[in-house]
Amino acid sequence: MNERGFTLLELTVVVCLLVLLAGMVIPMLPGMGPSGLEREGGRMAGFLRQLYNEAALRGRPLQLEFDPVNGSYQARVIKEDGTIGGLEGRLGGTHYLPDGIRFAELKFPERPDAPPDTLPYLLFLPGGWVDAATIVLTDDAQRQLALKLNPLTGIAKLERGANAAR
Repeated sequence: MNERGFTLLELTVVVCLLVLLAGMVIPMLPGMGPSGLEREGGRMAGFLRQLYNEAALRGRPLQLEFDPVNGSYQARVIKEDGTIGGLEGRLGGTHYLPDGIRFAELKFPERPDAPPDTLPYLLFLPGGWVDAATIVLTDDAQRQLALKLNPLTGIAKLERGANAAR
């Protein structure tokens, strides 16, 4: 009698091999994509670059205020009369950091002429200049990500690790 098919032993070996492979691959899956910290760093770097470009397009200086206590930031336009108004569209409004991510450090230029209760801010000039700055984000696992803003290009370089803020 010549029957076709697999024996129970052959099927058992194949299933065991699949289980072993799954056991090695599945623990790696959560680490394959960017972490929440890296996603937020990338999102903020893109936002900074958009503000740099928007200042040039509008021909008006823009200001990006940071509220470290609430984990938020908000872009504003400096009008011709010197008053500060909100931006409209996707750059406008208050942007909040996701849960579990916060500002660890904000290294901005000193503003001796600003009132004492002024929130820290970056200035984007229409001629293609932004304050040199370092923004350090941290998450609940104490990982850090620094955004180092180039004043000539408006591009933020992302650096990981505890020494990134230096």
